[in-house]
Amino acid sequence: MKKELIGVVHLPPLPGSPRGSLKNLEEAEERVEREAKVLSREGFTGIILENYGDKPYPKTSSSPLTVASMTRLVLKAREIFPGKVGVNILRNCGVEALSVAEVTGADFVRVNVLGGAKVTDQGIIEGVGREMAYLKGAVKVLADVDVKHSCPLGNGYDPLAEALDLVERGGADGLIITGGRTGDEADETLLRTLKENLPGTPVFVGSGVTPGNMKRFCEADGFIVGTYLRPGEGALEEREMNKGRVKEIVEAFRKLL
Repeated sequence: MKKELIGVVHLPPLPGSPRGSLKNLEEAEERVEREAKVLSREGFTGIILENYGDKPYPKTSSSPLTVASMTRLVLKAREIFPGKVGVNILRNCGVEALSVAEVTGADFVRVNVLGGAKVTDQGIIEGVGREMAYLKGAVKVLADVDVKHSCPLGNGYDPLAEALDLVERGGADGLIITGGRTGDEADETLLRTLKENLPGTPVFVGSGVTPGNMKRFCEADGFIVGTYLRPGEGALEEREMNKGRVKEIVEAFRKLL
């Protein structure tokens, strides 16, 4: 499998969210157009649109206004970006994300809790794999293992067992590992464990990726890069993407190929 470098477009609050408005949607569309061009020009192989600004997030069901907004934005991304386009609707709106992806021709979705149950800042979230299975067509489903901002529900948690269930019973096409919170580095040992035990399943590093640590995660099939590209203070969705950091990540990525 060809290694992937996926950039995150962190969207401002969308219609249907607590702070969203139609004015924000225009701003979001401008951001998608601007950042998709930057990421494409510098050599990213994929982008993923994420409604990061919609805090506080719902558990598993998103507003129809948000879904409609994401559809419009994904269509805009596909007009501009020649590589793969993904969808993530937070917190765990996998059904909505897959619906948007299937009708827009997007390539993949990210789902935080595809199977099992997690205690999160939204409360207890249960997996949505069965509901998504009824919708699935060509779109790939990337599922988080021990997803950030969560802890397992119950004792005796084993991330390898979760990963095996996500693939064998949940229908995941690929897996994502993260640190404990947004921007935290993932676990190298977990990456090696998953690659050894699921050799046919792509594994992506989904948080804390920097030019300085990419080499240590060279066994990964891809990297999802967001926080590093937006240095500065304040809410992540309010920061501008730094073109210099985009170039640095691409240079480090190419050394792995």
